[in-house]
Amino acid sequence: MSPRRFYTFAIILFGGAYLWLWKVGGSESSGGVFCWFRRLFEVPCPSCGSTRAVLSAWDGHLLEALKLNPLGVLYLVLLIVFPLWLLWDLLSRKRTMYRTYDRCEILLGRRPVLYAVIALILINWGWVLYNHFSHTSL
Repeated sequence: MSPRRFYTFAIILFGGAYLWLWKVGGSESSGGVFCWFRRLFEVPCPSCGSTRAVLSAWDGHLLEALKLNPLGVLYLVLLIVFPLWLLWDLLSRKRTMYRTYDRCEILLGRRPVLYAVIALILINWGWVLYNHFSHTSL
């Protein structure tokens, strides 16, 4: 991916993420299910609950956020750090974020690293499923 395309994609991605949080911020707690995977299979996906987790962590309820979905805390950190990093790159006319993305892409091309990331996502999914089934009657 070219640097120009990367930065355009990043701006759209983070802008969309903030719009999503703004749009569902009040309605997410009302119990609506926004996940197509959960609607289709009636089982939460690895990322289910992450919007509520981001909003909880933002409000200072870190333990609640971790219980909902640990990925939500990571997402919040990324939603704070990456736009600032993006702004820095655009103002300084440097490509530090792009170079880091490029290195991460190479790193994820190594099978042990890729398998470790997949394992962490599956562990997180196990946590989400555990919380889902421990709070619903079968």
